[in-house]
Amino acid sequence: MDDYELSRNVFSSLNCFFCDNTKDNWTVDLNENDDDGNIGYSIKIKGVPNNTLVLKTDILEMKKAFMCAKGECKRADFAIIATGEKKIIFIEMKKTKLNNEELVKQLKGASVFVDFCKLIVSEFWGRPDFLRGYKKYYVSLSHTPLAKGPSKSNSKKNRIHHLKSI
Repeated sequence: MDDYELSRNVFSSLNCFFCDNTKDNWTVDLNENDDDGNIGYSIKIKGVPNNTLVLKTDILEMKKAFMCAKGECKRADFAIIATGEKKIIFIEMKKTKLNNEELVKQLKGASVFVDFCKLIVSEFWGRPDFLRGYKKYYVSLSHTPLAKGPSKSNSKKNRIHHLKSI
């Protein structure tokens, strides 16, 4: 069983989306809810390859297990795991300005969450090679409010930040 098929079994109860072999490329909408449960902001990613898993990494409540004094409970919004390309892209979306210290904690937390999942698969599914050798990328998107109507792109407002290492 390859990493993608194993992911379908392991992550089936988590909030995730699987891009199967039914299309050449996928378009995926990443939505982040506001405090009222409505879609607060959203981005669309085009050209997502087949055999890709989009995992919502901030869904599990960590405050029951940790004190959260050092940022260990923080996680970025999404992990996109492209099994064919052996890449994991961690994405944090913000409506407003970025706070770099908090952002780094969130991206690190998402990476640790995926590493935890890898360890679970290794120990309980007997697959120590699961997601091994994948290159990790860290991306933050700021000024991502949901448009209230048609608008032009404002390159000064919409910002994409690629973090080389954290």
